[in-house]
Amino acid sequence: MLAGTWNPLAFGCLLFVVLVAQPPSALALTDSEVTRSLEALGEYEAAWPLTLTEAQRANDYQTWRALYQNRGYRAFDTDHRAYRGAWEQARSRNAEPVYRDFMTLDPASPQNAVAVRAVFLLRRELDTIEGYRDFMADFPGSVESVEALLRIHEIAFARARAPDDPAVYDAYVRAFPAARQVPEAVELAFQAERLACEQDLHTGPGGLPLPFVTDDKRDRTARRLFNDARRAEKTGDTLVAARKQRLLALDLFRDTPAYTEQLDRAERLDWQVAQQAHQQRVEAAFGTLATAVIGAIEAQTRHLEVGVQAQTQRLESAIADHNRVLDERLQSVSGALDSGLREAGARIAQVQQASDQRLAEVYGNLNAGLARIGSAVGDQTQAIDRAAADARWENERLFSKAQEQASRQGYLARRCNEELTRKGRYGFFSPCK
Repeated sequence: MLAGTWNPLAFGCLLFVVLVAQPPSALALTDSEVTRSLEALGEYEAAWPLTLTEAQRANDYQTWRALYQNRGYRAFDTDHRAYRGAWEQARSRNAEPVYRDFMTLDPASPQNAVAVRAVFLLRRELDTIEGYRDFMADFPGSVESVEALLRIHEIAFARARAPDDPAVYDAYVRAFPAARQVPEAVELAFQAERLACEQDLHTGPGGLPLPFVTDDKRDRTARRLFNDARRAEKTGDTLVAARKQRLLALDLFRDTPAYTEQLDRAERLDWQVAQQAHQQRVEAAFGTLATAVIGAIEAQTRHLEVGVQAQTQRLESAIADHNRVLDERLQSVSGALDSGLREAGARIAQVQQASDQRLAEVYGNLNAGLARIGSAVGDQTQAIDRAAADARWENERLFSKAQEQASRQGYLARRCNEELTRKGRYGFFSPCK
């Protein structure tokens, strides 16, 4: 049997014989010992009821956890008793380390969402910003991380309201720009600084209350607000700059020189913006004009090129026709001469002088024809050169005219800008209207 294949029935019989042969005191085995023996033999199906009973008897988190992690029992734990037992004990202990350990048993289990909620509720009992930040770092994709962030906003806002200081409110807005408490924080900062300004205006030397506000003190306070707003704008602190400008617009400072200067400054900024927009429109108009002029010049050049090409083709065709006619005439004359020579071969001596005269006349006519052809070719060449020169002159005239128009437009725009800058409006006879 030892040398053959494994036979569970034979092994069970042998185990029964051994147990029967033992004294009664030796047969007192515990469930744990029997379970370990069956596990050592690989008999997990037989050991499952004993293991489950032992886990139910112990009923603690570590026992259920160990049972769930034992892969030998996975096939027999059809109703997930071990996993559910571990969760019940984790919930009974209600400790964050236990919940975190439970989530490692099956990272893909939906039950982990409940465990995350339980961890959040434990952090909610402590209710600290540090605890919520750690929770958001550990569980960034959970719904509870949003609740943690909102609770951080609430705690930080409550802390910011305690001193009721504009600087503290500003720090809160910069730290949590997306918080829903930001509008309230901005308004509270404004009210706190407004109250501080009013108290300062009604407080005299030595902290004594004043029955009325002096114009000098009101002007100094308004000047301080105006300067604080300008410094905040230069440093990019739009939050403080907006609050200072809003304070300066209170009825308390409406008649101060600082408020008047603030209005003048706003008007100058608006005028500069309008001038920049006007300059951009003028530059765009110049660009459009230059594009149109260049397009007209290019179109005129293309039109002239087409005319010159057509005239050149006609001239070449006329010269070719003239040469062809000349060749035909030369061939005809040569044929007549050859025929006359063959027919009058016997009379060459008698009519030598007449033939020489005739040939001289023919060659004279031929030279005259060639001279006329050369003269015609020269006339056509000069006509082509004149047409090309006229085209270049026309292009230069159009380009010069476009430059002159652009210069006049630029001069007019500068003159209009100078007149508008100097007078603030266009004169009655101004050409800029």
